Amino acid sequence: MDGESLRVAVLGAGGVGGLVGAVLAHLSDEVTFLAGGRSAEALRARGIELHSRLVGELREAVAVSEVLDGPVDVCVIAVKALDLEASLERVPPGALGGSLLVPLLNGFEHVELLRRRYPGARVVAASIRVESARTAPARIEQTSPFASVELASRPEVEGEVARLAEHLRRGGLEVAVREDEAGVLWSKLIFLAPLALLTTHAGAPAGVVRTERRDDMLALVGEIAAVATAEGAAVDPDATVAALDAVPATMTSSMQRDAADGRPIELEAIGGAIVRAAARHGLPAPVTGRLVGDLRARAVWPPLHLDDWSDTFETLRLWTQVVGKIMLASTPTTNHWWNAALHLTARGLTTGPMFHGARVFQIDLDLVDHRLAITTAEGDARDVALRSLSVAEFYRRTMRALAELGLEVSIYATPVELPDVIPFAEDEVHRTYDAAYANRFWRILLQVERVLSEFRTRFTGKASPIHFFWGGGDLAVTRFSGRTAPEYPGGIPHCPNWVMIEAYSHEVSSCGFWPGGYGVDAAFYSYAYPTPAGFGDRVITVDGARYDATLGEFLLPYEDMRRASDPDAALLDFLQQTYEAAADLAGWDRAALERTGRPPSLYVATAQPPR
Repeated sequence: MDGESLRVAVLGAGGVGGLVGAVLAHLSDEVTFLAGGRSAEALRARGIELHSRLVGELREAVAVSEVLDGPVDVCVIAVKALDLEASLERVPPGALGGSLLVPLLNGFEHVELLRRRYPGARVVAASIRVESARTAPARIEQTSPFASVELASRPEVEGEVARLAEHLRRGGLEVAVREDEAGVLWSKLIFLAPLALLTTHAGAPAGVVRTERRDDMLALVGEIAAVATAEGAAVDPDATVAALDAVPATMTSSMQRDAADGRPIELEAIGGAIVRAAARHGLPAPVTGRLVGDLRARAVWPPLHLDDWSDTFETLRLWTQVVGKIMLASTPTTNHWWNAALHLTARGLTTGPMFHGARVFQIDLDLVDHRLAITTAEGDARDVALRSLSVAEFYRRTMRALAELGLEVSIYATPVELPDVIPFAEDEVHRTYDAAYANRFWRILLQVERVLSEFRTRFTGKASPIHFFWGGGDLAVTRFSGRTAPEYPGGIPHCPNWVMIEAYSHEVSSCGFWPGGYGVDAAFYSYAYPTPAGFGDRVITVDGARYDATLGEFLLPYEDMRRASDPDAALLDFLQQTYEAAADLAGWDRAALERTGRPPSLYVATAQPPR
């Protein structure tokens, strides 16, 4: 061993990444964490703090960068599998070059993903077995009596892998190097998947599932062993069962804990990947498939607590205001300002076609690849990368990109509907963008639109599209009675009342989803304008639903909805009951405005339209 320090980049400052980064920094390796937001702030201020059963108490100074901007010897990927693609925006292929890329993730599909994304890098399959968690930003607790790493070597990376293995050993970790790449990945997965799937599905610890769900446990091990063998891995089903029988009866899985705490779970990396591999090899996996299917159904509505991503939401909402004001200036005004609302797509949010004289252009906020894309009907395009940059910088880049396309647009460049506003060009305060949370928010909006679409079909009167209003950052749909409304009284901060008079020119019942604010967490809402007498006194029989007198709206906390036995049904029930409260108390002609039975669907059962 040459004794030279390693240049190491660590993507992910959680339990695994924090542990690896801390022990390598303790050896005087040059460690840089790729992080943003609160993690980056804490790492810069205090360094990485490790409380470890194996290596003791460490506090090490480390470098921090939002994006990898130079070559390193090793780049360790230690994010959750479900956050992988969004997090990789911090690792540009050009900066990574030929570095050793070591993913310490659960599952196996990520290895090929990384090789496709980084063809110049040398991706080394690896696994880690450890109980380690982030208890606060930049603070890691490692509690297991073991921390073992397996690295898959091959001739062209043998020296670099050996060097990394030696550094990790010197840091206090147990390290094995083997040439069987499939074995490295599947020897962990055959143990992890049964434990994770069963404890999560049953909501019970290992001791309960290995007795009460023993048939399922044995079936899972057998199915996974067959798939592992087809993938070229040598695994031992009997030894796996013995290992599962030997774990403490009170042991839970991280997937179970995440599910219980309302966090996203690594279902696709651990269980879904096995089901897909079984199908690829033509192997039966009925028990694995059943458990994965059940857990998928529960995971449609991931958690979204405003406190966890409020900085990102504030920045993202202001970015959408920039885009929305461009839309407002580039489309003909329609009733209730519907021309200015954004709409969901399969990749994010869009303006749809806008007009600059006879030219047509469009702006899309792509929340999958995390870019703002400006395209024209002539085929020209400009992009702005979505990452942690200030509103002022986002505004400058967006307006510059428009100008480069010959699309100069003049807008009122100050936010609206917020109590405290800073002109876009001067706002260096709001600058946080967590790609994973932005993506999750968009995915929740897609599910909200799915349910709102079902709700919308029940009404045959005038109804708005389902659209995203960038003033409040909410997704909404509105029903109209057909009668005009009294003039709106005003009170919306930094918004001229003539805007609101147009928005509420007619009597409405409106509902939607809002990420929260003013002391309210993410929630579904429903209100009426004008508010009929007795509206707030109406009893809504959906668990968690309440009337907020300050907001003048019924609220159903998102967390209550997603924990319901049937979240879709709970949400539809809330929407229906609150609409009925508004319509009944205001004397709407419901018989003339509502549909009885399901609407006709063309070309579903027949190629002929319904008669």
